[in-house]
Amino acid sequence: MSKRQLSALLGFWVIIFLFLGFPIAWDKWIAIVTGVLVILVAYRKTPQLKTSSNSAFVQSNSQANAQSASPILSAEKETTQAQ
Repeated sequence: MSKRQLSALLGFWVIIFLFLGFPIAWDKWIAIVTGVLVILVAYRKTPQLKTSSNSAFVQSNSQANAQSASPILSAEKETTQAQ
């Protein structure tokens, strides 16, 4: 069982166990044990860092390079300069 599934199952258990009709003494211990399990799952769950350098987004800082690369913008620039 993955940590994600275990977290979802514990969350579901926390929602429903109070409505199951356990005696009050049991409710307290069940809540404590469930809380400890939630803490353990959260502590053992490591954050997943994105280490991939393959990104679809590439930022361009040069506005001049973008204009000179476009034939439409270059043609418009030439026509405005000719007038």
